[in-house]
Amino acid sequence: MTVGGVAVGADGVVVGATLAPGYGRAVVCESVEQRLNRCNWDPRWGRPALIDQLSQDSCREGRSWGYDGREIWVDRGCRGRFGAR
Repeated sequence: MTVGGVAVGADGVVVGATLAPGYGRAVVCESVEQRLNRCNWDPRWGRPALIDQLSQDSCREGRSWGYDGREIWVDRGCRGRFGAR
């Protein structure tokens, strides 16, 4: 969902697409209180990769984060900055 040009996750957490050095677009996506959250990802940017883990909880692809072709999902406390591979 977008509010005033800013992407907002299903739980109301603000996420944004920014430019990340060497990666082009980047999105911060966060699992709040260990819950599943989804963040928009434009498939034209390519497949996302974890650029920076921003949480103390681990971010492991397929376990605490993943991509379904349209959205990045995060779970189990993962918070990270994702960019195109």
